[in-house]
Amino acid sequence: MRLRGLVSNSGFIIVAALILGILSGFSFYPKEATYFILGSIMTLSLTKIDFEKIKMTGKKELGLPVLLVYVFSPLMALIPAYILVHNQDYLKGIVILALVPSAVGVVAFSGILEGDTEVALAGTASVYIASLALTPLLSKAFLGEGVSVLSILKSLVILVLIPLIISQGLARLDIDRKMGHTKGEVINILFFFLILNIVGSNRSAFFLPAWSLFSISFVCFMKTFIAGSIVFFLMMRRHSYEESMTYTLFGAFKNGGLAVALSMVLFGPAATVPAAISVVFDFGSLTYYQYAFRNRYGRKPLNS
Repeated sequence: MRLRGLVSNSGFIIVAALILGILSGFSFYPKEATYFILGSIMTLSLTKIDFEKIKMTGKKELGLPVLLVYVFSPLMALIPAYILVHNQDYLKGIVILALVPSAVGVVAFSGILEGDTEVALAGTASVYIASLALTPLLSKAFLGEGVSVLSILKSLVILVLIPLIISQGLARLDIDRKMGHTKGEVINILFFFLILNIVGSNRSAFFLPAWSLFSISFVCFMKTFIAGSIVFFLMMRRHSYEESMTYTLFGAFKNGGLAVALSMVLFGPAATVPAAISVVFDFGSLTYYQYAFRNRYGRKPLNS
């Protein structure tokens, strides 16, 4: 039971994978293994999306997440990146990271932080559908001739469209009720191996020359801590805490696994470094949101 408790603890799984990846340098190839793990995570994470309910969702809940993911968030990452990051492989990796959809974990994190999970589900659906067009087109616009739109679209079909379709089939089989808490544990185990592979295969990223490490870290800090803070306080002026917290996650969290997969396919291992470093800031900012926002504005104290 103690082991199962650890497996169900997302924080423990993430920290353990980060530490083991940095210390051991463990990774597994070929890329198809990463595709399979990420695709499985996507499939299980998207089973809660109900397109019948989403049809009745307001335009704000569908449109605002797309604007946050594809306008606000990229600007927060790309402006400092173009100023500070001189290595072209790292810069390309940051561009891909900025232009992938939001993390599938937005739904789960929204629940943890007392956000609005209905908005999170509707927004995730709209973002991922929009990503099939916006990610390839914006990547081509920013990176030019060196980018194959077909390669990006192929990866998005494998990692977004197919999991979305399969997840709806699983939802009709009532997979969430049948798996219960086991589903979360399976996702955590898959996340463990995904993060271990991302960090382990990029172990050298944490021992970069000082300027490269600082510049990439600063970009990641801007796109998580600063971007999230800006969205939260702007949203709180007109929205409830629950909605504001969910929109904060859309404005700050990117699908790092997808960014790694696309960067590897398009540009090679060096371009995956920013996504590997970003993992540390992504989950560090979650702790920040818990103490700075949830404790102060949420309904329950953190230790409830």
